[in-house]
Amino acid sequence: MVTNKRVSAAAICDWLDITRPTFSSYVDAGVFERQPVAKGYDLRLVVRQAFAHSRQTAAGRGGDDAVQKLSSARARQATAAAETAEFKNSIHRGEFVNASLVGKLLGDTFILIREKMLGLPGKVSAAVQPNTPFDREIVEKLIQGEVYQMLNELAEPTSYPEQAAKAGE
Repeated sequence: MVTNKRVSAAAICDWLDITRPTFSSYVDAGVFERQPVAKGYDLRLVVRQAFAHSRQTAAGRGGDDAVQKLSSARARQATAAAETAEFKNSIHRGEFVNASLVGKLLGDTFILIREKMLGLPGKVSAAVQPNTPFDREIVEKLIQGEVYQMLNELAEPTSYPEQAAKAGE
């Protein structure tokens, strides 16, 4: 066991595996108390002070800019981790869906609806023709005109906000 062994700054640098400029910055920052060359440094005390400084720096309680940046980075990382966990929980609860999957499903549904709507005039005109004095072709053209108008309105998404505003009045 080393007891009150006094050593030079160079010996401290060797023991702590630091450079002289780093040692000087520690002395300037108050990590170690400057000693006269003739007196030297208490090795045991300096090692304890160096480890205490390292623990404080690692815990983000130091005073210099690098430590503050480290603390900020840790806080950002913790915030990001919390937001990620919240998002994953929201997905698990079914509060979020895959937008591309919903888009594909809706697109497929709209295509199917369009196909059925385009086939509607022929089916309806054939069904109502015996009950009307009009020719089947005239009935088909009338229904076809209404279906085309409806599909054109649905194909113009820029009109949706206007329509929603009018419906809300």
